[in-house]
Formats: sequence, structure tokens, C-alpha cells
Amino acid sequence: MAADVSKHLDRAKRFLEKNRVEDAIEAYLAVIDEMPQHQEATQALGDLYARMDQPDRAAVYYGLLFDLLVEPKDETKALAIYNRFLRAGHNQQPPERIARHAFLQQKQNHPDEAVEQYTKAAELFAAAKSFAAASFRGSGRTPRQDCACRASVSASRAACFGERRPGRRAPSSGTCV
Repeated sequence: MAADVSKHLDRAKRFLEKNRVEDAIEAYLAVIDEMPQHQEATQALGDLYARMDQPDRAAVYYGLLFDLLVEPKDETKALAIYNRFLRAGHNQQPPERIARHAFLQQKQNHPDEAVEQYTKAAELFAAAKSFAAASFRGSGRTPRQDCACRASVSASRAACFGERRPGRRAPSSGTCV
């Protein structure tokens, strides 16, 4: 398996030397087929699709690269990838990825950015739940989902800024924030 990956990587590099981008993409895709968590091939695919002016396809691979970098705690690279390629991307990132980005921003002591991203993630989570609720019950977002969304935003602000707002209670107490 490692020998196949090396062969595919060598092929991809040779194709790039000859400016055969589509063939290089095929070789890098073969690497990903053999080893789905291969960071070099994942980044190369993102770069090549960006070079070919296919930002949606590039965002898919940059998103996967972000996920790969977050897991082994390579947070600096993960933030750089997200900020450079995914933040203003043409397609929406999944709320889980946005929340991980917010957490990394919080750890890097960027509270304003973290709150913005937590808020965006909470809204997307709430929208996804609304869609599921509408699909199964024929209705829109429930009051409980609205409450959960606002509670998530409030909790993220409190976590980032150390805010304690008087008169606000958690949703479990029966009152929305």
C-alpha cells in the first residue's frame, strides 16, 4: 500500500512538471483512495482545483485538510488553511467545522472572531434542526430550537468574553436567554 502511494505521488509530481494538471489530479485522487488521510495529497488537490479556478472543488479538499490538521493538534496550520481558503469560500462549510474553527480562534485568544464563528455555527445548527423538524412534522423551527440557538450564542459569548449577564438563565431552567 505504501509503495502504491509513493508511486502515485511520484506520478503526480511528474505530471505537474509537464503541466498536466488533470493527470496530476487523477494521481493525487489515487493517493487519497489508498490513504484517505494523506495531508500532502489533500492539500495538493485543493491547490490544483484552486489553480484551475474551481473554488467549490478546492474548498472540499481544503475543508478535509482543515479537519486532518485539527485532529493531531496542528492548530496553527488548521487556522491558516481555514482563514485563507475556507472563510470567504463560495460554498458553506458544515456547522461542525465552523464550530471547530471558532474553538481554535478562542484558544488563540481571538474572542471577537470566535463569537462570530460560534454564532454562525449555532445558526446553521438551528437551521438544520428546523429543516429536519419541518421534514418530519411539517412545521418550522420550534420554540425549543430557537431557545437552544440563542443559548448557544450566549454561552459562546460568555466563554470568550467571560460575560455574565444578570437576569439570564440557562434553557434548562425553563427560561430562554
